[in-house]
Amino acid sequence: DVAMAGNGALAGLVSITAPVGTVTPFYALIIGLVGGVIVVFSVLAFDKIKIDDPVGA
Repeated sequence: DVAMAGNGALAGLVSITAPVGTVTPFYALIIGLVGGVIVVFSVLAFDKIKIDDPVGA
């Protein structure tokens, strides 16, 4: 799903913006991946328990 991939990429970028000056590139990648995975599963969980999220993020 292209929209879910976009949401995951955006969440990964947002999750690394705060500590960007203090972490190494490897840890920045890990933080971004974790942020992307969290948003994908949270969108699926919101859909399952029928919470309305108009943005889908």
